[in-house]
Amino acid sequence: MKTSQLFLSLTMALLFLFENQVGAQTVNDLPKGCAAYIGQRSLISAAGPGLKEKAGDILLELKDPENEDWRVVLLLHKAADGKLEQIGENSALVMAPDMLGGGSCTAALNGPCLTIDWRLGSSSAYSTGSMVFVKAKDDKYYFNTYCLRTQNYGIENYYARDYVNAVQTGQLPFDNTSEAKILQLAARGKVLEKPVDFARGNQVFKAFIPKGFRLATFAVGDINLDGQKIDALLFLYNQSESRIRLLLSQTGMGYRLGGDNSRILATGEGFNSNNVHLVIKEGYFTVEQRSAGVKRNHDDSRSDDHQNEKNNPLAGFVQNEITFKWDTASGEPLLHRFQAGLFTAPDKAPASMAFDLNKNNFGKVAFSHMNTAAFTAARKFKGKNVFYYDPAISKMTGTIVRVKEDEQSYFILRPDAPVNIIADPAEPDPEIRDHDLKDVAEIQLYFMSTHAAMISGYCIASMLNKRVTLWGQLFTGRTADQKAAVLMEVNQLKPVN
Repeated sequence: MKTSQLFLSLTMALLFLFENQVGAQTVNDLPKGCAAYIGQRSLISAAGPGLKEKAGDILLELKDPENEDWRVVLLLHKAADGKLEQIGENSALVMAPDMLGGGSCTAALNGPCLTIDWRLGSSSAYSTGSMVFVKAKDDKYYFNTYCLRTQNYGIENYYARDYVNAVQTGQLPFDNTSEAKILQLAARGKVLEKPVDFARGNQVFKAFIPKGFRLATFAVGDINLDGQKIDALLFLYNQSESRIRLLLSQTGMGYRLGGDNSRILATGEGFNSNNVHLVIKEGYFTVEQRSAGVKRNHDDSRSDDHQNEKNNPLAGFVQNEITFKWDTASGEPLLHRFQAGLFTAPDKAPASMAFDLNKNNFGKVAFSHMNTAAFTAARKFKGKNVFYYDPAISKMTGTIVRVKEDEQSYFILRPDAPVNIIADPAEPDPEIRDHDLKDVAEIQLYFMSTHAAMISGYCIASMLNKRVTLWGQLFTGRTADQKAAVLMEVNQLKPVN
């Protein structure tokens, strides 16, 4: 009994779909007079209120034997007396199956809206698009909106998103519209970016692409303001990590590594390497990343009330922009601006800003140290005397003293001013996790050499009670001989005169 009921329900559902969406399947099913407009062409499908109602428009999808690549979309209007009139025809919008591979392309007529929907690509990378035409007072259909989305493994590529409306193109009648024409008219007056030359990038930067990493994109320009406009910024990634590499050009000597950071970009769930964009401009460079965000509102430019979410499927997204500025004094780029905008449409400007911060908010943060921890901490301490644990190299100036405790002596650096030391919250193991420390006044010095006789050619003992600048890596004291809360493994020393 249950099986019979299920079969009956499925049968009724299929009949409903057939009657309401598929429409007529043969010429004989069409209203009288349609055959004359079809001529020698073959009927693929038919739709529209004119099929069932006394009056209304009819959409016919036809196969033309003289054009195997494209289908003909023919629009007819049926008057109340049954008389037919052709109101549109286009053979450049619906692709034939041979052009689609495993994709699809369909035309539909719902009320005063005519839509062309298509999908191209494979299961892992594909594009979906839609064109909408709206009936005007003269009973003709005119272009209204165009939307294109691309996805890689289910994650949208927001930089490949395209959205065009009639305001950008001007009035386009259905008969004279094609995808190429829409995009051409929308691009008027725009300066189009040159596509990234990946073949060249992989060849020129081969020595700086670690094994197992792929080059996703790169940018070229003058980063360190030396007049050479061939410095490079690389975005590399593998299955578990992403990396931004800064390459500085050397006259006649190729490139040298000027910075490396693997913690700027979020690479977790929803990551798509195509959603990263790099820009270099005269001493500044910006790392942009787009990700899923707020739901898109309907386009206010549409004057008709016949709006359908299917025809307006663009969801909003978030764009993070992290900009660095070359600092000549320190010889490295410093964080200049960090902002996140919420886009509800693919416009040039965001609908709102989640935040927009500059160096007054976060102080001095080096490119090599920039990550979630660094940014959060820098804001917390307003960038004053902020340092980071290993693997960051810290440069610190202060006075060296010797301390004796429990019949043991060790060297301490007393910074010129108390320092704030920041931990990485991404470390999952609580046993080895470091912690943020505020106003640290003493740092124990640790040397790879047991006796630590010489550092950078200087005897440590001769530096007692003198001001020096030290370079080294900070770590938390955990053993009995590590007396202070924080230690520095010293690898360079310079006296301060």
